[in-house]
Amino acid sequence: MCKKYFLFVLLISLFACKKQVDKERPEFIGTWFGHTTDNYYKLEIDENSNVKYTEYSLLGGGTSTHHGVARANNNALKIGRFRGFKINEYPHEIDTANSNNLVPYPDMFSMTSKKANWKMVLSLINFYKADY
Repeated sequence: MCKKYFLFVLLISLFACKKQVDKERPEFIGTWFGHTTDNYYKLEIDENSNVKYTEYSLLGGGTSTHHGVARANNNALKIGRFRGFKINEYPHEIDTANSNNLVPYPDMFSMTSKKANWKMVLSLINFYKADY
């Protein structure tokens, strides 16, 4: 009986106060790009809170991908059950006139770049998106 109660409390605490981003935080929806000196990151969140997070090693270490549902609370963005980020800055619009951050943008025939007009910081990594 005690184990069942503990498991119930543990499950409730894991999922408490984390809302799917499509319902509570739609500003997270979109394709975000970030990089550090060692890695390149792509975070794709769709209108149903489905997320695909890919981390590409720039040092030849390969890639890792995580899938799941994107959930956010006051200080964390969770991807599925096992991957998460601390939210240092929530998504916010930035002025394209003052931004030099470019993000890949596929058009009909090739891959081009656009100036980012949104920024967020997750676990001290700057992520950018262009939604125009």
